[in-house]
Amino acid sequence: MRNAARFVALALVAAGFATPASAQAGGWYAGLAGGQSRTDRDLVRTREETLQFAPEVHSDFDATGDAWKVFAGYRFTPYVAIEAAYADLGRARMSSFLPGNVSQLPGAFTIDRRVEGFGADVVGTLPIGPRFALFARAGAFRARVRSDVALEGNVAFSDDATARARRITDDRTIAHYGVGGEWRFARRMALRLDWERFADAGSDFAVGESGRTGRADTDAVMLGVVFELR
Repeated sequence: MRNAARFVALALVAAGFATPASAQAGGWYAGLAGGQSRTDRDLVRTREETLQFAPEVHSDFDATGDAWKVFAGYRFTPYVAIEAAYADLGRARMSSFLPGNVSQLPGAFTIDRRVEGFGADVVGTLPIGPRFALFARAGAFRARVRSDVALEGNVAFSDDATARARRITDDRTIAHYGVGGEWRFARRMALRLDWERFADAGSDFAVGESGRTGRADTDAVMLGVVFELR
């Protein structure tokens, strides 16, 4: 959450040089935010279920990563806006050990998985007084999922038994939605807290298939600053 702390500090410094005012009726705005992402553990379950000749698997999963985004939008009214963003959701890491048995040697693999991309949302806002507002968003996100896979021991890719590492990418449009709150602390600046879900990013693991990133939801909580541009 170090990035989020920096954004908070920036907002508080700026507040000392600006005059508070009520919410803007409309117009252009932009901002940046940072925080933390968390990838659903279904990623681990589906990978373990589709491994061939592996009766026992022990996996460690680091589900959290540093997340950040930049965004810009246009408010048609105090209640409705269109917003576009670039988001980087950081990395999740899965490390698995296959102990083997009497007839099979042990093996291990590591998957470093990153999600990033561009999205567009409709944002509905409910003002609560002159300084506070709640909002919800829904839209689409063009997600690029990149998985760096490294193998050790008695584990092999189904299509190339000699390779020990590879990068797999998947590009697709997914659903994106979330909720949050905004505090306007200056005439043209606000502090925003977002919870967002990037649903089902990536391609499903499959038995006998090596070129898959895995499909899973990634959630993000970010704290950011919004700047009114008009």
